[in-house]
Amino acid sequence: MSAFSTPARPPQTVTISSHEDGDEAPPEVPLQQTYKGLLGKLNEVLGTDYTLDPPPVVELGDDTDDSDWSNVEDVFDVPADEDPFTDLHPLATLLRDCARFDFGTAYAYLRTWWYVDHGVAQMEMFRCQTNDRMFREAHQWAHQSAPTIDLPATPPRRVWDLYSNRVVPRWIVGESVGAPIPGRYIPTIVGISHSWMSEELRHAVYTPINAFEWPVPIPVDTTLERVRVELLNLGLEYVWLDVLCLRQIGRGGVDEELRREEWQVDVPTIGNVYRDGEKVVHYCSGLGRPFRIGNLDSDRHWLNRAWTLQEIAPNTVIAGMAPDSPIIDDKTVHLDSNVHRFSERLASLATFSKGAQHIFPVLAAMRHRAATSELDKISGLSYLLGSTRLPPYIATEAAWWRFLETIAPTYRGDLFFLYPEPGNGKCFWSPSWQQVKDGPTLPSFAGGVLSLSEKVWYDSSYHIYRHRGYRIDGCLVDGFDHSEGAVPRTGRVSMVDVKEGKHEFEALAFHAQPILAGEYVLIGSEDLEHWVIGWSKGEKQVEKVSVLRIVGGEGVIEKLKALVLGRLIETGLL
Repeated sequence: MSAFSTPARPPQTVTISSHEDGDEAPPEVPLQQTYKGLLGKLNEVLGTDYTLDPPPVVELGDDTDDSDWSNVEDVFDVPADEDPFTDLHPLATLLRDCARFDFGTAYAYLRTWWYVDHGVAQMEMFRCQTNDRMFREAHQWAHQSAPTIDLPATPPRRVWDLYSNRVVPRWIVGESVGAPIPGRYIPTIVGISHSWMSEELRHAVYTPINAFEWPVPIPVDTTLERVRVELLNLGLEYVWLDVLCLRQIGRGGVDEELRREEWQVDVPTIGNVYRDGEKVVHYCSGLGRPFRIGNLDSDRHWLNRAWTLQEIAPNTVIAGMAPDSPIIDDKTVHLDSNVHRFSERLASLATFSKGAQHIFPVLAAMRHRAATSELDKISGLSYLLGSTRLPPYIATEAAWWRFLETIAPTYRGDLFFLYPEPGNGKCFWSPSWQQVKDGPTLPSFAGGVLSLSEKVWYDSSYHIYRHRGYRIDGCLVDGFDHSEGAVPRTGRVSMVDVKEGKHEFEALAFHAQPILAGEYVLIGSEDLEHWVIGWSKGEKQVEKVSVLRIVGGEGVIEKLKALVLGRLIETGLL
């Protein structure tokens, strides 16, 4: 018999089961019990028993096995100068390249290339692998003096092929460089979002799915096979699941240095999986577990996680639906208060799938969310705010300052003009992450405005922030020494004009930050209503103290226009 022929076997129904006969009970979730696949469903309809089952697994080195499939192994167990594939069909060369893999991994590597000319496939697979490696190396640290990840659209490093049940490099299923390749199959990758269980409710399992590279943390009351069966029944083929596709901590610190290196890029770019996918599957009660509303105030609840904000998509599926799970949709009226509350909060999260227009609502939504590390929150903010570069997964405050370098100039302008306090970290013009996280309030619509069109530019050559706009030196500010009383507080700003003398304006503070009476530099917005108060630190630099608004109608604006005429100045911000 040929080494590539298939031995005869009794026909079987193509069925995958998620539980063994010895299990106490099948899964509660119907979609996790069995997956029959397209062929199995056709057999049911047609009354046939066609099968595409692979041949039996043959253990290497088993001398007692006399099946015809032992010849396949013999083909690869020959000296190099006696290579049986010499001058054979390119398909044989492809198969030889996969001889180091088990059957599932070899199938995963080859199946999207199967209908490509096999000579072309081998060359293109090498190109895809090389391009993926060069892409990651080139864009990982694009700015060595201030390291950031150059391309937020960096694809994930690995994906889970549900058909082969193997985790494989992303380049295997990615688009090729250049013109499309005839016959090449480019599948869709779907992101899986889930809440992590507490340590006592999860355990780590070693599995051939990820080639036993690291122990996979999953809830104690489910299995990866149950998850796989459900995802297959949902019509999925390739997915990204963090516990399998993001390198986890190994036992005894094995490969810990490699994990840290990968995480610097892989964690900040997680959001790309959910942003570019057609849909997202949510396990709101834990990976593979039946959907329950649960304790909505728990830090472990999916709704309260930091990562959840960037794992929302317009097309979402709630997985783990058991017979007694609540139905969550726009049409169902929920009498149970907890179900109603869950539904409302889920609907409110949908706004984040459409992109953010203002920075403060995003900061407010993220700052108090539950996370293993504050770094998780900063990484999530970068995707929500559409950063063109991403901060690496490093120390929290360092990541925050890298984050400020990467966001849009208008977001920085809002932090400069609307946040009432000077920064207490590396910069005065912007709050530190500690201030954002622990401060009493953030600017909101209560002040009548949430965003301006002002821009603060980052000069990467000199590592300095700049603003170009109206600036008036030698202004006197009075009436804001106290922090008590109702908000807004009322005070005065006095400016001196060489020709017309002193001008006094009523000003409002929509915050409780005290401002000592004294002389300041004022930097104004284009509408001449919002002003940053600061101290001059040399001819071209200003240290922020607080913010005010000058009000009074059209007459006041005209006076201010006369005062600032010709005073568009570029100022360095400390």
